[in-house]
Amino acid sequence: AGALGVGLLLGATNGLLAGRTRISSAMVTIMTGAVALQLVMYATSRLDLVMAAPELEAVGETNVGGIPVVLGLFIVALLGARLLFNHETFAAVGRAPNRVQAAALGSAENVLMAFLASGLISGLAGLLIASSSMAIIGPSGQMVWMLTPLTAALIGGGSVTSGNGNLRTATIGAAVIALINWLVNQLRMPIAGPIAEAPLLVIG
Repeated sequence: AGALGVGLLLGATNGLLAGRTRISSAMVTIMTGAVALQLVMYATSRLDLVMAAPELEAVGETNVGGIPVVLGLFIVALLGARLLFNHETFAAVGRAPNRVQAAALGSAENVLMAFLASGLISGLAGLLIASSSMAIIGPSGQMVWMLTPLTAALIGGGSVTSGNGNLRTATIGAAVIALINWLVNQLRMPIAGPIAEAPLLVIG
């Protein structure tokens, strides 16, 4: 409940800023993410955070018929996103050919609703990351979990300045990032994720 609540709170903050000021949504997300990261570092005294709840670990480690539960939840989230994005609140903005027309089509209320949905899914993603017993944040305060989805979206054909991209391309981008991270982990490269993703982010 706490993770989903924080996701909704940050989604509301992003949505109000982007909807009212018309600042680029990517810029707003990075700004609020940086502030949230500093607050977390302050609250945790820069210590590593690893969730050890048995219920979460069970979600991350359980397979059903050879299929990881986390993968099943990801597919369910994709189907839910497909139904959500077909709703008139998001459809017009998603089909806009450029950012100017997207801003004209998307009212401040629609932008807020989009960010609330995004924040809710981000909170769920945080729970799935925690269920894998990964360190959520370290003493260096790396913004890994914010840059990773941005890189995946760009590699998948999305654009930070217009309404390009869709669920299919975003899923392809996520698969590419997941594969690269798996490969560098097999090579046991230290802090491999950020090093591998940084060039991809620049290229994207």
